[in-house]
Amino acid sequence: MEDGVDDVPQAGEPLALAYLKWAAAAVTALTIIVGGIYGGVHWLFDRTDGGQGTTVAEQGKVQTVQFTPHGTAGTVLARARVTGQKGGEVRLLWTLMDAELSRPVREKGFEDQVLAQFKPDSDDFSREYSATVPAPTTTDLVFLRVRLLDRSGQQLDFSDSDMFRIGGVPGS
Repeated sequence: MEDGVDDVPQAGEPLALAYLKWAAAAVTALTIIVGGIYGGVHWLFDRTDGGQGTTVAEQGKVQTVQFTPHGTAGTVLARARVTGQKGGEVRLLWTLMDAELSRPVREKGFEDQVLAQFKPDSDDFSREYSATVPAPTTTDLVFLRVRLLDRSGQQLDFSDSDMFRIGGVPGS
């Protein structure tokens, strides 16, 4: 016989107390098993129980930014991917940046312009958006920065296009 604890009540121990200990151990084990199954199912399927819970976009990525010049204007094409809760408002904004100074160009209408405002229709949403970008008066080297913001205005990601020249007067 082993020198361990057995299921037989000890001498002088009330039988009811022995059964109570056994029942408490069984309930504890069952709680651990059920909790593990519940947590595993929710982790596996990433459930949010009716759309409540996490933020609109748990993650977002500006996957690509391309600029194609067309005379005195150009087209920006950006692909964004948002994973998280569907149905929340997300925005893509573009800013024309001065490449030498790493800041927005000093002209009105080239900073934080709306490229797209959308509500993801699934928890893993990806789409391309495009817009026409007018040429600034400068011919300095510039690039487009596209930022992805959640509904609270928090930046989830950004991406930059290649550098290019477009516009009118050098150094203005």
